[in-house]
Amino acid sequence: MATGSVPVPARPTEAPSHTAANTAETAVPQWQLADEWQFRWESLQGKGTFVSVIQREEMVDGVAYYVEVVGQREIYVRKTDLAEAMEKVQGAIESRNVPPRLVAMWPLVLGKQWTQTYTFERPRLRDTVEVTQRCQVEAMETITVPAGTFRTSKIGCYNQRTGALVYESWYAPAVKYWIRQRIHGPVGILERELLAFKLH
Repeated sequence: MATGSVPVPARPTEAPSHTAANTAETAVPQWQLADEWQFRWESLQGKGTFVSVIQREEMVDGVAYYVEVVGQREIYVRKTDLAEAMEKVQGAIESRNVPPRLVAMWPLVLGKQWTQTYTFERPRLRDTVEVTQRCQVEAMETITVPAGTFRTSKIGCYNQRTGALVYESWYAPAVKYWIRQRIHGPVGILERELLAFKLH
């Protein structure tokens, strides 16, 4: 079991090596039941903390998903690539990405790019929006968050039509998760940083 109380020693940012070890390190992580990550968040609307826990695995239309629980919210994450499919609240679908939204393209190699078009649906509101995003692994950085100092792959995603930055994330192999995220929206930036974690 690893915890955020034991930080990984900082190492200077370095050019990526395309060795088998590095490729394995930046490959899609395998989550276990009860893996847990605690975050702080802050935006113009306020600030607070939340805990994300892998509660179970579930098959949907023949596809295997992790069910990640944050409060009353259940997030369905495809096991093969961690693409985000849908969110449920109290058993009802609140939002859905068709096809599931690619938050990363594994393995995370510096310079890798991908473009995806998906439909964001909110069934309760009978609302749909087509989204096209262009993403890239922009840097390999060592950063410090409250949980410690970690080597990361930094991803930036942009609105394909306008070129506007919409999402930034820093993935840390030692944590098997994103340790910092910035979501750029019409009312400002929502930032999340890792406070602590437990892996099983």
